[in-house]
Amino acid sequence: MKKRLLTMLFLVPGVVFSQDDYGSIAYNDERQLYAYSLNSPTQTKADVRALLKCGKRCRVITRFKNACASVATGIGAYGWAVSPNRNMARNHSRTQCRKFKGRSCRVIQTICTRRIVFRKRSKR
Repeated sequence: MKKRLLTMLFLVPGVVFSQDDYGSIAYNDERQLYAYSLNSPTQTKADVRALLKCGKRCRVITRFKNACASVATGIGAYGWAVSPNRNMARNHSRTQCRKFKGRSCRVIQTICTRRIVFRKRSKR
């Protein structure tokens, strides 16, 4: 029975086995440009895609797996955050921008992978 079910799963179109989804955000400090990559099969591919989209003098500022990421910019600074929750990522990126002495910080991009994994906190 197990063998038959497994064979049937391979024949059904649209059935996808879960895998990790990776993302990256690249940023250019001088020109305040950014680009991102989402749902890549590996972290390296996510990094390369984001850098290619962003252009020269960009660097990867954050990497994430099965999560959301957000970037906030302000006058004099920017910040980013990764979280399993879209709103938390947005809030933390604004907080990071302010922490680096940014004024009037606002979120410019928030993205989430297809698969988001919530991790349990460890007991202390």
